[in-house]
Amino acid sequence: MNTLNYKHPMSAFDSFFGGDPFEAFAPLFELSRKRTSSVEWFEDDSNYYARVDLPGVAKEDLDIEYEADLVTLLFTSSRKDENGEKVRFERTMRVPDGIEADGINAVLADGVLTLTLPKAPEKKPVNIKIS
Repeated sequence: MNTLNYKHPMSAFDSFFGGDPFEAFAPLFELSRKRTSSVEWFEDDSNYYARVDLPGVAKEDLDIEYEADLVTLLFTSSRKDENGEKVRFERTMRVPDGIEADGINAVLADGVLTLTLPKAPEKKPVNIKIS
């Protein structure tokens, strides 16, 4: 009986790169997972809403900016990490067109930030009567 040696087609790739070629990128994905927070978007006839999970964030450490259909959350903790550096977090989100910037409201309660973004009058639905 003859012995057959099977080599997986990717074995040459693995031996060339010395194992899993994506292993070197693992810290980037881990960093990405740590620094992002979930965002839930919904709307009604008058407003868009965004709920952002920000556990452990105090409202004194959070700044929110709106410019050109972008909302940026900036968090700088008064506490320091194990390296003695202040913890920073920045998240920029694109929001729908047609927001009344003067009416944006933010409420931070129980680790959840709720943004209320009022729709501009031209973005609100209009009921058209059929004659």
